[in-house]
Amino acid sequence: MKIVLSGAVVSEELGYKGIPAPFLVCSLQQFTGFLVLVFVVLSSNLYKPKRIAGKSEWFAVCCFSVTFAMNVGFNLFSLSMVPMSIHMVIRSCLPLPTAISQLLINRCSGNTAYFIPRQEVFLMCGGVVCAVVATLAKAQGSGSSESSWSLILGVTMCCFSLFTGALNMALAGLLGTKVKLNPFDTTFYMALPVMVCMSLPIMFAPHPTWKGTTMTDWQVLLKVLELSPSSIGLVLFSGVLSLSYNVLQIGMVQQLSATHTTLAGNFNKAAIAAVSLLIGLETLPSGQSGAIWVLATMGNIALFTIHSLQKGK
Repeated sequence: MKIVLSGAVVSEELGYKGIPAPFLVCSLQQFTGFLVLVFVVLSSNLYKPKRIAGKSEWFAVCCFSVTFAMNVGFNLFSLSMVPMSIHMVIRSCLPLPTAISQLLINRCSGNTAYFIPRQEVFLMCGGVVCAVVATLAKAQGSGSSESSWSLILGVTMCCFSLFTGALNMALAGLLGTKVKLNPFDTTFYMALPVMVCMSLPIMFAPHPTWKGTTMTDWQVLLKVLELSPSSIGLVLFSGVLSLSYNVLQIGMVQQLSATHTTLAGNFNKAAIAAVSLLIGLETLPSGQSGAIWVLATMGNIALFTIHSLQKGK
């Protein structure tokens, strides 16, 4: 998605690269995934969605859809402004808010036996501190005030995505246990509500786009269709990948737990942060900030890895 958002050439003459329309991208991904599942339902007997009965089940699905929309929308928004390595470092802190969300949901549902061991809290908080240090080092080494401001805004959006993503993961487990929806059912029923949630920011939320211009996602779409219609095909193709990812992730949450899934994902995030540097997608901060960034990133990965290994015992 970083390549789709930042690498696709929309107009060489105008210098427009990428598709800076995060909420629209998320909506089109859900639309593509929904069409794929509808095709499977209509053309074969491989999959039939479970019927949702009652207002409480629909309410749970809607809550899950809203948190999913906020998580992915803010996540894609931050990706267009934040280097991949910093984005992954911040997202690696997801186990902490996920554990807190699980604790609150269990308390609200009457399960007082669930608790977070003190040692796990210490490790997760240490990982978060390392993430903060890495982000500050990257901001200090970015140079210009314009790039620093873009980084701050991107980090803020990434943090919003972090907390909504944590709540979304906890709700995914709830849909599996209380509503009895499997990963395909959950992905199928959330698609249209997510698109509805995205409609308002798509139409009425202006944000920085190409060369400092400010547009809504809808205006970006019209410009892309005018200059490079084929670029939309990349977004639609990413919807197939998004469908696969959502089904796999929700399946892990329902089979294992939300916290376990976020911990497993940290190994993926660490690999992406390293690969983004190796392939030249970004560079290390200049001077002393570069060394601080490397040490803080390694500390973040190490602490959450230790936490993951302890959870697996």
